[in-house]
Amino acid sequence: MSSLSSGPKRDDPSCAALSALIFSGVMVCLTGSILGLGLNGRFVQMPPPQPDFNNTMSSSTQSAASYEDVENPVSWSDGVGPPMMTYGRCLVDISRQEQGFLQPWCPDFETPSPIWGDPKHPACYPIGVPPWHPEDNIIVTFPDPADCQVAVSDSWQIAGWYTTYIQLAPNAQFQPPALSKDAESMIKLYRGSVTGVGENGIMRDDGEWETFVVTPPLMTRSLKVPHTTEVVQAGPNGAAFAWFVAPTALLKTPVTDMFSPPASTIEGPFSNLLEWRTFADRTNDNAFSPEFWNLAGILVRNSDGTRLAYNQWWTVREDDPVDGGYHNHAGMAWNSTFAELHMTLYAATASAGMQTMLPGTTTANRTANPQPPPAGQGTFWGRNDAPETQLVLPMPPGHVHGPLWAVDRDNGRPQRCPGGGVMYPFHRLVLGTNPDDGIERYHSPPRYHLWVAFEHPPEYTTIPRQMLAMWHNAYLQNEDGVC
Repeated sequence: MSSLSSGPKRDDPSCAALSALIFSGVMVCLTGSILGLGLNGRFVQMPPPQPDFNNTMSSSTQSAASYEDVENPVSWSDGVGPPMMTYGRCLVDISRQEQGFLQPWCPDFETPSPIWGDPKHPACYPIGVPPWHPEDNIIVTFPDPADCQVAVSDSWQIAGWYTTYIQLAPNAQFQPPALSKDAESMIKLYRGSVTGVGENGIMRDDGEWETFVVTPPLMTRSLKVPHTTEVVQAGPNGAAFAWFVAPTALLKTPVTDMFSPPASTIEGPFSNLLEWRTFADRTNDNAFSPEFWNLAGILVRNSDGTRLAYNQWWTVREDDPVDGGYHNHAGMAWNSTFAELHMTLYAATASAGMQTMLPGTTTANRTANPQPPPAGQGTFWGRNDAPETQLVLPMPPGHVHGPLWAVDRDNGRPQRCPGGGVMYPFHRLVLGTNPDDGIERYHSPPRYHLWVAFEHPPEYTTIPRQMLAMWHNAYLQNEDGVC
């Protein structure tokens, strides 16, 4: 974290000439020149006073009484940090997942080691949490949009990126703070649509570009919001999204150590629950190496408690050919399945991103996997030598990939397996470095690729028909998978 700068006290006579911030019921004064740069040109962050998030209470929900005297709520940002907004009584509930199980029979079963096939998952836990982190998740619940035009959550800093959750009622407007030239903001939708965030989506008849939960399949798109954006407006069905802010300096910083900034920079509500652990440790499965890491997680919900999205963060080091496995989500149940998208925060290599099999194709350049795979590389190889073409989608920081799942071209919805799970071809993260090419292919020290996974309920991921290829012999979307 950057150092804090001291400012005038509230009773300082000069306070009358300074801008005021109301946050969590506290009035403080900020100089009008704070734009994310100190007088010596060094970046300094000057956030408002924050409550103690690392407490043992079960909720950080702000009381509506905190805003009883606020007639004109004030928005504030240092231009580099999070939105830090108040909107009257539109408060977002942030709580720690309740302890215990959802079913009375759950205590009768023990979690196996490794964890795969745990009979308690998913029935004993909130829908959406993963089997390797079924407890101690952070839950963000939006208010009813019928009662709240704009709702903005408290913010987290995760691996140096600020993350804020925002909900807009139909046609409501969100006014993001002016952004410093030393930062970039990104938007990832969970529900609905918005306009005003750039040429990403579909241009309507009125000339406005409407951005949706998904981007076109099998390609990458930037989620960066133009610095000129003054208003983000929800579409006719409203919107819910994550708003990210990343200091530009971080986008130029390679991650080489999981115990140092920026990877270790984690703050915000219940941030003591957000910790990097190796996936081998989380799963008790030694098939995964010590350089494949997971940070879980934040479960985002609608006002009625239904799942809106689950977010978790991942890293893997470029010299480590373990990537979570070449997988297809087979066997997932209808009520816990998800349509998965990823955004890169820090790129290990220029070609790092996602790899997916293209069903119905055949490659002429197939190379067989080594037999047997080298020790510790079993999950890396997987179906990599399947006869189908293997497409790689490079993802720089702030970029997301479009749907990899099987799409019904008639309606744009994810195709389902007989059990209700979303149908996928085999896919995985890929780093772009060949493990057989030797250490000279890696950076020194080796870099970590760090990304965030957005696990969406499939009902929110319908692809607008304009984003699909409807003509013959054009491969834009997968239309098959493996169940």
